Amino acid sequence: MIYPFVVLGAFVFGHFCLWSSSPVKAVRNTKIPILLIHGEDDRFVPCNMSREIRDACRGPAVLVTFPYSSTAAGVYIALLVSLGSLVNPRL
Repeated sequence: MIYPFVVLGAFVFGHFCLWSSSPVKAVRNTKIPILLIHGEDDRFVPCNMSREIRDACRGPAVLVTFPYSSTAAGVYIALLVSLGSLVNPRL
């Protein structure tokens, strides 16, 4: 339901077509470090897509997944809790 708006937004604001772009091809052409963060229960973008991107990277790549997170908000909350536990081990 939201996908058509994502496609339109990519075209209008990013000036590219989602159907003709490939993140896997893009990372094969770069050597910069890449960090991928993904919720394992994401139903919109399957976690396996991030694994494919990580595996295609020519440079250093890290994939951090968060179990039970299905949305970006869930990932950010899990990330903040993880960072907070590094700063304060009692969390």
